[in-house]
Amino acid sequence: MISAQRVPRLLIRLGTIGAAVMALMGLLSWLIARDVLGALNRQQSRMHSIANGSLDEAVGETERGDEIGRMAETLEVLRQTAMTARNAGSGAGRAEAMGRNREARRADRACRSLRRVGWSTRRPDGVGIDRTGSDGTIHD
Repeated sequence: MISAQRVPRLLIRLGTIGAAVMALMGLLSWLIARDVLGALNRQQSRMHSIANGSLDEAVGETERGDEIGRMAETLEVLRQTAMTARNAGSGAGRAEAMGRNREARRADRACRSLRRVGWSTRRPDGVGIDRTGSDGTIHD
């Protein structure tokens, strides 16, 4: 049996242990929240930079084994996809420009050929091609 004199000391000891456990739990909760919120803020910042076109820097924290790591891996896939699309887009843009240049050269050659045989490539109103001789007479 516990004597009446020991009860207050036991209550003080249990209260101290409980307070220490609560303080430790509060400290661990604060550390975990700081880690998670810091990682989320870094990912948010990285998302904004990717949205603004900054694709050269890899996404960090992909090695984490939690939800934030999976989110970072997904963001890295998005970044790589955007880089691929940007590179393909610039290649397509070059191909399109080359195609326009090729078409312009082909049209220029056709106009020169038409001029040699007496076709005018310019009408007074600037529309289409009319058939006129070098002397200005219209041929059918």
